[in-house]
Amino acid sequence: MGLKSWIDGVAGGARGLAKRFAGDVRGNVAMLFGLSLPVLILMTFGGVDIHRMSTVRVNLQDALDAAALAAARSPYTTNADLQRVGLAALKANLQAYPNVTLEEGQTSFVLTGDDVVVADARVQVKTLVANIFLPPYGQLMDDYLPVGSHSEVDRSSRNLEVSLVLDVTGSMSGQRILDLKQAAKELVDIVVQPVQTPYYSKLALVPYSMGVNLGSNANAVRGTPTGSTNITGAVINFTGSEKSISAATKERPVEITSSNHGFNNNDVVWITGASGMTQLNNKAYQVRNKTSNTFELYTLSGYRVDGRYWGTYSGNAKVLRFHYIDSSV
Repeated sequence: MGLKSWIDGVAGGARGLAKRFAGDVRGNVAMLFGLSLPVLILMTFGGVDIHRMSTVRVNLQDALDAAALAAARSPYTTNADLQRVGLAALKANLQAYPNVTLEEGQTSFVLTGDDVVVADARVQVKTLVANIFLPPYGQLMDDYLPVGSHSEVDRSSRNLEVSLVLDVTGSMSGQRILDLKQAAKELVDIVVQPVQTPYYSKLALVPYSMGVNLGSNANAVRGTPTGSTNITGAVINFTGSEKSISAATKERPVEITSSNHGFNNNDVVWITGASGMTQLNNKAYQVRNKTSNTFELYTLSGYRVDGRYWGTYSGNAKVLRFHYIDSSV
């Protein structure tokens, strides 16, 4: 009986100790935290790499979109040429992101039957924080993570026709006309494509001058001109006294200096005998902006007379008020 009682006492004590252990919750939080700590660290530091992957994906998308546009804008139609142009553009765009590695074997630029350039690319992103602090993570997930992107560009018609109007009047003399020629040559090189299939580009040059020779198309544009009519017995009538011209400017409009000329605005005058600036001779002009000793010359249709490219006036000219012409037709 003594032994049995002792065994029962020991067993009862063990059961009581077990119950006390089961009922004691002190230290559970620390134990749970210790068990979950590796997972929390993995999620925290792994999130940094995941965020970096998201950033790289955005950058890759921008670079691939630009490369696809470059391939679509090129004149080439074969996939090999499109691949060459697109890959070169993509590499240039990715130079701003040195921590990514482009997988050229997984990068393609293809032209579909609907004239759509389809581009796909993939890069490898090296893990940073997780690979440094959690070597098992790096071993499990590899040192690099793949990031891919996709882009499509609709290649519409590239047929192009441009008209270039070039000012070749006297005002473009000197350095201006040289600059114009250089700029025109550069524009031709930009517009006219070296490959004219399947689309073409054309550039027309139109000179802007005093007139344009339309050739056989002239009558269709202006109508057939009326033939000439003979005039006989024409008599030019002048009024007032003849005035001497002491100076004529090389301006637009030409300004005439004639002391006490007595003309009024809108008078019509006739000039003869000019030396140097011989373009003034034997023409009728309208007086504008007159002063006591000067007036400006306008054509009868109201345009300023341009003397900037004429000779230098050297005297002898006379001016008279021009009245009308008597004639018999």
